[in-house]
This record gives sequence, C-alpha cells and structure tokens, in this order.
Amino acid sequence: MIDYQKLIDVLRVLPKVSYKGFLFRRVTLAALQSIQPYQFLYSLGSGREGARFTPKNGPSVLYLVADELTAEAELKQGGFENFRKVAAPPSVIFSLRVSLKAILDLTDAKIVKKLGLSPSELTASWRLSHQSSPTQILGLATFSSQKFQAIRYYSIKNPNGVCYAIFTERLDKSSFVEIYDPERNFLERIPAI
Repeated sequence: MIDYQKLIDVLRVLPKVSYKGFLFRRVTLAALQSIQPYQFLYSLGSGREGARFTPKNGPSVLYLVADELTAEAELKQGGFENFRKVAAPPSVIFSLRVSLKAILDLTDAKIVKKLGLSPSELTASWRLSHQSSPTQILGLATFSSQKFQAIRYYSIKNPNGVCYAIFTERLDKSSFVEIYDPERNFLERIPAI
C-alpha cells in the first residue's frame, strides 16, 4: 500500500459519487440500551475501539449497509454461507434516510487501482493487526483529505452486499443521515437541524 501522504495526494484527484435513499443498520439490543436516551446513530464506538475504516482513537464513523441481509451478516460476523444458522444476541434493525454528496467509491475497480490497493488489503482482518490496517490507514487519509463524507465498499460478510462508512463530522446541511420513522417516535439526525 502507498504511504499515507501519497494516499492523500491520490484522494485529492479522485472523483466523488453521491447517494440519496435508504440504508440500514443492525445493532445488538444491549448496545442500543447501553446509552440513554437511545442513540440509533451512535458513531463514537468505532473511533474508540477501531473498525474496518477507523483506526483506534480515530474519527467518528457510522457504519451502514445497503440491505437488511447484509446488515444481519455483518452483525453475526460468520461465514456468509451459514450465517443464517448462527445464533446471535437480540438485535434491532432499522432504516435510515441518507443523502451523501461526496463518497469515495471502492466498489469501482478503477478507483481501487488508482489507490494502489490489492484485494487482500481491502479484505484483511483489521482485528488481527497490531498496528493500523491498510483499510484503517485509507479511512484516516480519506477523513483527513476533507474531500469525502463516506466510503462505499463491498461487504466482507456478504459478497453481494455493499456497506458505507460515513464520517459523521463531515456531514453538513445538504448531506445527512436520519432515522426513518414515519410515526415520528424517534427523531434522530446527523447533523441535527
């Protein structure tokens, strides 16, 4: 993988894509209930603990997926072929209305090639790494470039699934994530209105 500064230089010239529609999130009930009042859009855990595109002590990132099947597979973290047979603690799935204007699209092979990333770097386990993984370095560089609000990438747990890592600090009034609740029982939005 190219070094961090070269990565930032490459990111500056890459195109942005946008997305407007619905995404999904599945969280364990225990995690949702651990914060009062409930925070469906809680995104600080990834920065504290680390995640695929978030190094430990990195920026706040909200991880969402394009469909409910991928949400279930990502939560269970097992092999896709058997994930529906795997037990899991109680969880909650919910829909989010999303408008993103500046996405780094890693589902585009040309973008991945320009970044100098290999398939093994994109799919390597960040959990087993003793230092920041290639995807965590990419996530930090993407955030630091201040050009992108999110990264779109293929799910490791569902080969046909698409995921989004959204940098919540990069959202503005024209780009947002909000809980979809037509009955208006839960009103949560980033950024807040």
